Amino acid sequence: MNKGRVTFGLIIFCIVAILFSGCIPEDTLEWSEDGSVGLLRVDGALFLVDGQTGQLTGVTRGNIQPWPDISNDGSMIAYSRDVECGSLSEGLNMLPPGQVEIIKNGADQICGKILNAGEVKEGKFPEPDEELLRPGDYINWSIRYLCENANDEVRKALGDEGIKLGKEKKLSYFQVVVVPRDNLNEKRVIATNIFGTMVTQLSPDNRYASYIMQTQHGEEDDEYSLYVASLKDDVEAMLVDERVAFGYDWRNDGRAIAYFCADSENMSGDEARFEKKRWRMKIIFWQNR
Repeated sequence: MNKGRVTFGLIIFCIVAILFSGCIPEDTLEWSEDGSVGLLRVDGALFLVDGQTGQLTGVTRGNIQPWPDISNDGSMIAYSRDVECGSLSEGLNMLPPGQVEIIKNGADQICGKILNAGEVKEGKFPEPDEELLRPGDYINWSIRYLCENANDEVRKALGDEGIKLGKEKKLSYFQVVVVPRDNLNEKRVIATNIFGTMVTQLSPDNRYASYIMQTQHGEEDDEYSLYVASLKDDVEAMLVDERVAFGYDWRNDGRAIAYFCADSENMSGDEARFEKKRWRMKIIFWQNR
C-alpha cells in the first residue's frame, strides 16, 4: 500500500479517535514504502521489524514519545525521547536561548512571590505568572534555577530545607533524534526542548524532519506547534505554524507539508475542545532547496 495513503488514513483515524474517544493510540507500527522493514513503538521502546520474518531488532529503550517515523526507503529513523537531565547547567547549555529565557523569567517571578510572602508555605513553591511553564514538571527548571542561584534574601526566605528541596527537583528535556538504520549507534540530535515533542516525520527525500511540540497556555488546555528541521544544514528548527492538529503529512517530493490548523485564537475553556474548534488545512511550500 502506498505510504501516503496509509498516512492520510492515519490522519483521518486520529481525528475520529480524538472526536469520539478523547485520546489517540501511542503504540504504533510504521512500514517503509516497500514493506521490507517496519518501526515499532511499544511501551516507550523502539524496534525495527523485519518485513519477511517479523524478527525484532532493538533501536532504543526508555521514554520514546508517540509516533516515531521510518523513511520511505527504510534507511532513516526519527523519534523523540524524554531525557532525564543530570544537572541544570547541562540542560541550559542544550536548550534554545528562548527557552532558557523562559526559565530565567519564571525564576524571577517565583523569586518575587517568595520575597513578598517572606516564606514558602508547606514546602510549596509559588507558580510563575508565565503560563508557558504550567503545568507538569516544566516549572522545575525555574525552581532549580532560582535555588542554585539564590541570593541571601532568597536563602533567608527559603531556609536550608527550602533550598535543598528546590535543588532536588527533577529535570528532563526532549530530544528529536535521527539515526541511520544501518548504524543505530550513529544518533544525531536535531532539536532539544523543555516542552514535550512527538509525532516526528521524515520528508520523502530525507532532507528534513518535522515534529510537533507542546506549547502551554493555561493549566489544562494544550496547544501544539509544528516545526521542521533540516538534516543537511546545521540550522535551528523552523516554526511552521501554531495551534496545529497531530495529523500532518509531507508531499511525495518533499517540497511541501500539509497540516490542519485551528482558526480560533482563544484556546482556553470550552473553545479549546477539539470538536468545538474550526479547522482548516494549510499547505506550506519550500522554495529554496
